Amino acid sequence: MTDLETALEQLLVERGVDHRLVHHGEIWTVDDGPAALSGEDAGPDAVVKTLAFDADGRWIFAAVAGDRRIAEGRLARSIGVARSRLRMLGADVIENQLGYQLGGLTPLHTDPRIDVVIDPSVAGRTMVYCALGTRSITVALAARDLVEVMQARVSAIARS
Repeated sequence: MTDLETALEQLLVERGVDHRLVHHGEIWTVDDGPAALSGEDAGPDAVVKTLAFDADGRWIFAAVAGDRRIAEGRLARSIGVARSRLRMLGADVIENQLGYQLGGLTPLHTDPRIDVVIDPSVAGRTMVYCALGTRSITVALAARDLVEVMQARVSAIARS
């Protein structure tokens, strides 16, 4: 496991979160998730899609169910910034500054500079599956634990 994967799993262990790691082939897009997670109850709505944004100098991880898309205007309103001040982080920042592989972004982090916003399409589920920083390990955990551990804001950020 990478240093990031180890740190993220250690965070879950330290917080007493019941979770399970699922090792699989690389997942490049959320559409690949259900096939890679065969044998799990991981339809597209249970796989967490996470995108990273810069919101006027703050880093935001925004998470929706895999079958949804993020409405950037809704995300901006939920965190109190103008839509024009919200931009998606580039691959160089995600990989080189934050340490996540593309395709492995997750709401889980240990970086105090990151805030997490989770859509009710994720928060309302019993169990969710999210990447663990790389494309080949997914963590299964209760959605309520994900919200609690990340001290996430739950807000309707998915397109209707």
